[in-house]
Amino acid sequence: EEELDELKLMKQEMDEKSSEGASLIKELTQSIKETKEKLRMVTEESNMKDFQVQMLMDQVNELEEALQACQSDASSGQAKIEKMAEDIETLNHALQESNQTVNGLRKESAKVAAMEKEKEARQAELMEKDGMIEIMREALESARR
Repeated sequence: EEELDELKLMKQEMDEKSSEGASLIKELTQSIKETKEKLRMVTEESNMKDFQVQMLMDQVNELEEALQACQSDASSGQAKIEKMAEDIETLNHALQESNQTVNGLRKESAKVAAMEKEKEARQAELMEKDGMIEIMREALESARR
């Protein structure tokens, strides 16, 4: 009878831990859903930035080609060269800012991956605890017989 009481107490403790684990997994799942939504938005923004970066790179290439054409006609092209150099500098600055944004988005993506790994680990723990509870139940039923 003492063993039965001990088993009941152990079962109760395991049920409480299982409930706590399930609650924690529910919280983590919600947090991951929210983070995935943020990641989706960040990814969309990243894609837009990638597109903008490509457009900027194309513009830089066009400006560089135009700059080279202007250099061949030094007398009339000097003013154009200076203007295009300013435009290239502006575009390069915008390109650098876009690259910084993309790097930040990649860091967010890594955070989401780490949270998913934590969730998987917690789920594995819960499954292990559920297995222990089942063993306790069987032992309890065996003790009752």
